[in-house]
Amino acid sequence: MSVKLSQLTLKLLETYAYLNKTKDNEQSPKVEVSQTVSFLGSIYEKMRNSLEYRDNHLVRKAAIARIIRRRLLLNQTAEDFTEPLVKELLWGKYLPEGSVTQKKVTELTQIIHNYLRLRQQVLRQLTNSRQLHEVSEWLIELLACKTEDFLVPNPYNEAFTNFMYQWLRPS
Repeated sequence: MSVKLSQLTLKLLETYAYLNKTKDNEQSPKVEVSQTVSFLGSIYEKMRNSLEYRDNHLVRKAAIARIIRRRLLLNQTAEDFTEPLVKELLWGKYLPEGSVTQKKVTELTQIIHNYLRLRQQVLRQLTNSRQLHEVSEWLIELLACKTEDFLVPNPYNEAFTNFMYQWLRPS
């Protein structure tokens, strides 16, 4: 008995096969951090996360948002805090060592710069302090999601999400 797969399923399988063949062979220099600082940072982050319960899939995003908030309090620009953000994530073991290139840091700086510019323009138009806080928090959370997705992409999940969307779209 043979099973005939739909075009969508065949396309998903082709995408998975392609993803398995291609690997990230980026030749740009990697961001490096001290092993000692990384060890201490990892311990600190484990203690912090044990006190502040979140589901495992949200821990990295929460750390990114926390770092962004702290950097914004210091009035730093995207250029000033992108590399320290990446280093803190490496120290805390939220990113695998050697997984972030200098090229990625440069690209992330532009992404963060665009979000901060948008945040600044939107906040300038608001007068209610509650709205200012809510919109600011929403944009920071959005930036944290974008940053995590950029630094740790999941193309298999994206391919499957697209497959499910295409499958459910007619209904």
